[in-house]
Amino acid sequence: MSDAAGDYLFKLRLVKLKDEALVAEIGIQASVNDINLYTELALNMANLQFPETGKYEFQLYAGDVYLHRVTMNAILAEGGR
Repeated sequence: MSDAAGDYLFKLRLVKLKDEALVAEIGIQASVNDINLYTELALNMANLQFPETGKYEFQLYAGDVYLHRVTMNAILAEGGR
């Protein structure tokens, strides 16, 4: 992340795209000290379980400001239940 400075409440949401249902959400309060340097965030969504196969989206927010998204396709692994 770049071009930020100050204190932020970052939020990472996992949303099922089929119906826009919220699957999981985690937040972290963090300080970004220098607008000229890159900052990394590490967020752990422990024990994350997808309710079904399909398309999902991770959404990153700083406060209520949407920053970025990454979409993925969840599939059942061979031998899975």
